[in-house]
Amino acid sequence: MYRSIAALTLVGLLTLAGCSSTTPVPAPATSSAGPTIDLSAHPVALPGLPKKGDRIHLSCTAKDFCAAVDETGMTWTWSGTAWTGPTRFAPQGDFEAHIACSSKTFCMASDDKQAYVFDGHGWTATPHVAWPLGIKTLACAGPKYCVAGPASAKATDLRAWHGTGWTAGPDVDLGDSVVALSCVPDGGTCGAGAKSIFTRQGGKWSPPVTPDGQLVDLSCTAGPFCMAAEHDHYGIWTGGAWTHGTFKYGILLNGVACSSAKFCLGFDKTSTEVWNGTSWAPGDDLPSPATIDDILDLAGAYASCPVDGWCMATMPGPTMLIYSTQP
Repeated sequence: MYRSIAALTLVGLLTLAGCSSTTPVPAPATSSAGPTIDLSAHPVALPGLPKKGDRIHLSCTAKDFCAAVDETGMTWTWSGTAWTGPTRFAPQGDFEAHIACSSKTFCMASDDKQAYVFDGHGWTATPHVAWPLGIKTLACAGPKYCVAGPASAKATDLRAWHGTGWTAGPDVDLGDSVVALSCVPDGGTCGAGAKSIFTRQGGKWSPPVTPDGQLVDLSCTAGPFCMAAEHDHYGIWTGGAWTHGTFKYGILLNGVACSSAKFCLGFDKTSTEVWNGTSWAPGDDLPSPATIDDILDLAGAYASCPVDGWCMATMPGPTMLIYSTQP
């Protein structure tokens, strides 16, 4: 996801420096009207704490595998019980990093000028192509299809990876600066959004669809299934036409991460929301306003939900925090 997400509630958040607790911390009850779901969470230590305020982007394919990258070229992997690293995936720098994994043996990550592939053991640079504006977004449907961009100085088009190299020209032109990008690890299904939403299935990108509200995020998973966060609306794609809905209970969505058509985790400026397959319901409150000012900065927090009810999330701020929902 391009602007990804989500923050689960913790009581007594621990900083990663020296944090090693594995005791689940109960989430406080929500006072929101309507149905709710409790998400307990616990902090997870990240070795080699990045510099203060650094952003971590991550991608998980299962409870026992996640990979994360920071803005200096360092990476970590999650084994199901702990994070290991850091190791270097890119030359030392200060850039916007992205990562997308489709399995334990395939991830792609990017710095501002180059993309790199992980094969389960180490990282290798992909064949070089020009990225005139740097790589601002990245998503992968598997080892033979990834999409990244902008591909040119227009800042509206995305280049494709087909297993051995990048296309010379754009694979899709969104007509505006990209807002959200997400792919399913099924070989080819993706969603991309700017002012309009495009979906890819069967090797082709669809014509644009206009969302009912302002698109802020997008998450696609197996099914195929995509959930679009449209602030005060949401959109659902199941391989055909998009359908749209309006939120109840005062819910607003500024970000979303889905594991299936039956589970998505979303957030607004004060609380989480949960999709159960048929409707959205208020979840737990986010941390205090003093904390969320940094969590919900434009840089955003990042989350990945590989299975229903389990997510790993990072949050930027005065100290970097990473945690997961209970196993």
